[in-house]
Amino acid sequence: MHLPTRATWKLLALAVALAGCSQGPTRMPDLTSNLSVPANQQFRLGGGQAEEFFAEVVNQGTVAALVRVDRAGTIQELGAAQPGQKLRHRFAPGEGAIIVNPTDTDALLKVRVWGNTQIAMRYTPADQAPMQQPATDGRPQ
Repeated sequence: MHLPTRATWKLLALAVALAGCSQGPTRMPDLTSNLSVPANQQFRLGGGQAEEFFAEVVNQGTVAALVRVDRAGTIQELGAAQPGQKLRHRFAPGEGAIIVNPTDTDALLKVRVWGNTQIAMRYTPADQAPMQQPATDGRPQ
């Protein structure tokens, strides 16, 4: 039987450490907030800032919340954070997060931000026009 050498164990430890880096920051967040998104509302985080930031949304409530990325008006769906799930994303300069609660029950979330914390934060109605995906001809649907 061949046992791994000390060098093999060191390489394995390095690989595990590097794999963890791709999941997001390993230090404490620069901002942590318990967030309640009212029924049929959305919460917008960031957008237009000069620096990138990394955000994690953890659903602590009983209803799903949709998480989207706003890239200068082009909206991309990141996914639905079901109760107990989390979504993470690195937002490039200028990008913003949109957390949508399309239900009739308040969504309860924990939001953690690493990096620039001088970013815009605001609630808007969930049916606000910027939430619509542009049609292929450039007109809102």
